[in-house]
Amino acid sequence: MQKEDIMIEFEHVTKIYKLFKNDKKRLLSTFLKKISYKEKRAVNDVSFQIRRGESVALFGRNGAGKSTILKMITGVCFPTSGNIIVNGRVSALLELTSGFDPEFTGRENIFLKGQLLGIKDKEIRELEQEIIDFAELEEYIDQPVRTYSSGMKARLRFFY
Repeated sequence: MQKEDIMIEFEHVTKIYKLFKNDKKRLLSTFLKKISYKEKRAVNDVSFQIRRGESVALFGRNGAGKSTILKMITGVCFPTSGNIIVNGRVSALLELTSGFDPEFTGRENIFLKGQLLGIKDKEIRELEQEIIDFAELEEYIDQPVRTYSSGMKARLRFFY
């Protein structure tokens, strides 16, 4: 096969997201370098090629980087390091309309959805950890839902 048969190529691609304590800190970080955050490597040194006519499937746990890889292929987001080459046009349906408020955290959305379903706060608190575990949201639960991967949104939505 020729080099022109390579339709998509990742060369040592890494994508790091910054997780801030809240939106105020996220905004302040735009102006101040000393704002603390936690780094999450969604994709770490990934290399692959997809040739003309090939079909590819991505499998992995929530937060493994599947949606991030697709977003980088379509140009929705960009790698922190490495190179991505896309020959031709690509498009994708990536995001779910999950029915949550994207500005609320996962935890706030759990309570909002529970209240809308008529569940008492005490019952929601009893279910809260089970929901978080099911959705595999551990360190993301207090981040805005707009920062979640499609898989995270789907699992959080699926619980209800």
